[in-house]
Amino acid sequence: APGYAPFPVFRDKFADGTEGPELVVIPAGNFLMGSPAGERGQYVDESPPHMVKLKSFALGKTEVTQKLWRQVMGGDPPELYFKGCDNCPVECVCWSDTRKFLKKLNAKTGKRYRLPSESEWEYAARAGTTTAFGTGDTITPEQANFDGGSPGQNRGGPIPVGGFKPNAFGLHDMHGNVWEWVRDCWHGDYTNAPKDERAWISECTEDSRVLRGGSWLADSEYLRSAVRSRSTLVYRHRGYGFRIART
Repeated sequence: APGYAPFPVFRDKFADGTEGPELVVIPAGNFLMGSPAGERGQYVDESPPHMVKLKSFALGKTEVTQKLWRQVMGGDPPELYFKGCDNCPVECVCWSDTRKFLKKLNAKTGKRYRLPSESEWEYAARAGTTTAFGTGDTITPEQANFDGGSPGQNRGGPIPVGGFKPNAFGLHDMHGNVWEWVRDCWHGDYTNAPKDERAWISECTEDSRVLRGGSWLADSEYLRSAVRSRSTLVYRHRGYGFRIART
């Protein structure tokens, strides 16, 4: 929705004076991370639900776009699948690609951008809700880009960011479009997970990182706020993108 910004929005500048990505200031708060048994079903990795207390941070208003990637990196990612859409989320990026992007972005802005932690991501996606989705108990193809299962309800790829109504924090596309990498390494459940905003990067049992939010390829079950997925550091997929954060 035009002008919808319940929380402060700002842009850092690049060294050449051009404006960087839009970020939303997310307020400090606490929430119940994970899903209740009735929603979770067989998904052990979303349990046990646990309270998390977070400090304020900034998060990208949208996913990183192809345009922003080129602005920072000087060209497309090596395996970009859906080319030529400036305002579509960049995809076919692996976790290691995001590290290279962030290093260059920080050099160009003099700031310290990073990936969000898993708890920051879910807190931002929920935006004060306790339902399965930030939109409520259900979500429709009119609210997010995903595989709705019927003709005309699968758009066949990512679409330009910001086309749907933002959530209560003013963030777009937290559900669907592309899966979003976060900083945390994969753990099979939340036993001993941090109770604050820190990324869980200790006691890693495999060479995988976490993805959140679902994608244009996923059905609605995989768009729930609590859903977790994983992939290796170097695997690229046309449904994988990311969103930036800053303390």
